[in-house]
Order: sequence, then structure tokens, then C-alpha cells
Amino acid sequence: MAVKAFGTLFKVGNGASTEVFTALGQVTNIEGISPTQNTDDTTHMASAGGYEEHITTTRNPGTVQIDVNFEADAADQIALYQTKFNAGTIGNYQIAYSDVGATTCTFAASVESYSISSPVNGKASISLTFKLSGEPDWA
Repeated sequence: MAVKAFGTLFKVGNGASTEVFTALGQVTNIEGISPTQNTDDTTHMASAGGYEEHITTTRNPGTVQIDVNFEADAADQIALYQTKFNAGTIGNYQIAYSDVGATTCTFAASVESYSISSPVNGKASISLTFKLSGEPDWA
């Protein structure tokens, strides 16, 4: 059965030894996890039919992008787009899906970039991109 997106939460870990994840407010969209498989070209002069050949190498865990309604005084937003971005550190995050089984994806990431949008005829919003580090944990 399909899982509805409404009710999915993006959570931020507190870094404690027994980590507690707290939902970030005003999230309107979550995109990712988007891993890719890196490859290395192994084509040689006698490759069959002149077709390129490759081997797989490492995996890139990819990125997660979230969009949130901008709240200038929201401490949880400021902690992400200013504090964590400026610190350049890796933290733990979690996407909690709204399915009956309560599927989660927990991952380590740094805040790679953020962008604040303020259209003349719309709401102000922030897009944050997280660069994953290591393999995400699906539960």
C-alpha cells in the first residue's frame, strides 16, 4: 500500500549518548535520500563490440533537501541554517515516515547549503541541503 507523505517528520538529533530526535517545525517538503553508485571505467582496446566497460567502486550516500516555512525567531531553524552550517560539523538526523510501521531513516550529515526565498507574492521559505556521511540506517 502506498504511504502518504502528509505527517512525515524531519527530526534533528541532540548529539547525546542516548540520542533524542526532535521534529523540526514548519517542514513543507522532504526530498532524498539520493544515493549513487560510483564507477570506474575499465574499457580497453579489445572491449567487446567497442562498448565501454566499468566496475563499481564506492557509494555516495547523497543528499536530503528540506523546505520549511521561514520563521525568523524559530530557534530550531536558526540552529540549522546558521549554527550548524557555520560550524561545519556532522550531526544526526532522521526522517520519520507516516506509515503504519513507522519507518525511519536515520543518517549522519552536514548542512551543505541553505537558501532563503522571499517572493513578492508568497511566503518566505528556507531550503536546506544536507550532505550525508556514511550509510543511512533504515528501520
